[in-house]
Amino acid sequence: MPPADYILRLQEAIREIHRCESRHVGSTPVIEETGDQMVWQGEVETFMLMGHPLAKRCYAWSDDENGTPRTMAVLEIAPVNGPFSAVKVAMASSRRFAC
Repeated sequence: MPPADYILRLQEAIREIHRCESRHVGSTPVIEETGDQMVWQGEVETFMLMGHPLAKRCYAWSDDENGTPRTMAVLEIAPVNGPFSAVKVAMASSRRFAC
């Protein structure tokens, strides 16, 4: 079980980004690989959303990107259907917008 303050920080990010309340329902270890290389490893937290018009769930995590802390909060909207696809979509999106 992740620390309560970590879950509260993720819930605050969900509230700020997606403008709704959430309830933590679980953690999933995720390893993202490209070919034979691991590109990301961590725990993805699953939250049920209350009051969001399009999604019932959100997948959130926090990590360091080159020494800079970042929090991701990805809605369960196609193509995202779980924590593994949330990480894939977030990574593809960050690569697309990287300078």
